[in-house]
Amino acid sequence: MNEKMKMLEAEHSSACQKQCSFSQSSNDDAVAIAEAWNTVKAETAEKITMQNENVAKTCEQIHSFCADLEGFARSMHSQVEHGTDFVKGAANRQMDYSEQASSWLMEEMLNADLKTKKLVENDTVRVSSTGETPKRVENRIAPEPSKIPNANELLKEGKQKEAPRRLSQFRSRDSILEKSFVVLSPDALKGTLRSELDDINETSENTGGDVAESTQNGQTVNITKRRRTPRNRNS
Repeated sequence: MNEKMKMLEAEHSSACQKQCSFSQSSNDDAVAIAEAWNTVKAETAEKITMQNENVAKTCEQIHSFCADLEGFARSMHSQVEHGTDFVKGAANRQMDYSEQASSWLMEEMLNADLKTKKLVENDTVRVSSTGETPKRVENRIAPEPSKIPNANELLKEGKQKEAPRRLSQFRSRDSILEKSFVVLSPDALKGTLRSELDDINETSENTGGDVAESTQNGQTVNITKRRRTPRNRNS
């Protein structure tokens, strides 16, 4: 009896151990499955969140694009209306101008018709036979044309009648390198003349000579001396 109890206890303990090991392995498998499920769930949630964000961005882009399209459609509608109004106005103005032009042309045609009838019926002079013999008109001799003088002779006569022009005190230089005319003061002019007169060798008055020698640039030049007549101070 005891042996059977021991055997039953041993079987029961082995069964319990097997059940415990199976429960442990089942628990471990459940934990692993739960962890895998949580991982898949987290990844799926993350992907769903990203997909939702992408869908939201796409929806926003679609809404903005639709708003832009709506604004563009409104602007196109306003432009089309403006263009239609402009074309209508231009057509109306053209019709008014055509009516005015046609009425003006009709008035001008009527006036021209009246003027033509008046010219033909009233103003036109017609030759009517009176029975009188027409008189012969005497021929008149036309006057002879005057002779046109020569142009050179006219220019010569005009130059002879012109008053002589006074020469200008200014003279234009032929070249830029030409020395300009120097205006000297009276003192400088006296000094210049005195230096030129110092080079003249005059003869004495006792010899009665009227010829003097001047040395210029190493050459001797004969200069005739002019005697000055004394002036009367009272005059």
